[in-house]
Amino acid sequence: MGAGGQEYGVALYDRRGAVKKLARLIDAGRMRDAAAFGSLAVTLDEEPRWAAKAIGEAFGAACVPIPLKISGGRPQPVDEEEMATLAATLCAIACLDADKLEATCDLLVAASPRPGRRSSSAS
Repeated sequence: MGAGGQEYGVALYDRRGAVKKLARLIDAGRMRDAAAFGSLAVTLDEEPRWAAKAIGEAFGAACVPIPLKISGGRPQPVDEEEMATLAATLCAIACLDADKLEATCDLLVAASPRPGRRSSSAS
């Protein structure tokens, strides 16, 4: 993920078929249109170095998870539910076999409540 595939992480898109459409936009040089896709992501960065070192010493992976959300082509705050979604996604990825760490597929991660039904967070 990221510029030229130089970043490590995972991105979840809010539209079915988004990965294929993004690839077509990028191939066509339409980077601004590609950047406008809604997504929830976490990158694994090497900076700040002190934090990566501390995480590496504690957990064995010297990287800093950076959550981000894009909506309407702009960065947005990541809420608690979205953080839980990213954590669950990373846990699932950690369980993958080493030879299956890259994939492109559509996967329903969460669904909105059906009309007329209350979500568990409703009061």
